Amino acid sequence: TLEETGLWLGGPAREAAVAARADIEAGRVTLAEVAGAGCIDAAAFAVAGHWVTPPGAPRRYDTRFFATRVSPERAADVSPDGTEVVAVRWWRPGELIEALAAGEVDAMEPTRAFIGALARHDTAAGVLAAARAFEPPPRPGWVAF
Repeated sequence: TLEETGLWLGGPAREAAVAARADIEAGRVTLAEVAGAGCIDAAAFAVAGHWVTPPGAPRRYDTRFFATRVSPERAADVSPDGTEVVAVRWWRPGELIEALAAGEVDAMEPTRAFIGALARHDTAAGVLAAARAFEPPPRPGWVAF
C-alpha cells in the first residue's frame, strides 16, 4: 500500500511515510525492511477476505483482502505511483458497484466479490467487526467473504 499509493498504515508521522516511500522507490530499502522496523501497526489490520484461484487456472493467486481504518489526514495523502497504480479515488462500495455495472471502471472477480462484501455494511466499524470475525476457508480453492 505504501509503495503503490503512499498510504501509510503505521504509526510514524507523515514525513516518515514520505521518506520511506521514496527509499522503497529508489531501491534503498524494501517494504519488508520498513515493516520489520516496527513501522506498521499490524494490529490495525484484519483479514476481511481470502481468495484462492482454483487449480487448473492459467494463473493462480492466493489473495487476502484486509480492512483497516484510515484517518482523513492519511487518506488525503494518497497518490498513485504511476507504475502499479495509475489513478486513485475513494469510493463507497455501493457507488463502486454501480460504476462497475456501468462499465466505468473494471476489476478482477476477487475484487468485485470483496466490494460486494463491503457493501453489506453501513459503516467502517461494521466492516472491521465482520473482518475480525472472518475465518479463512478450510481448504484451498474455496472463496469466502
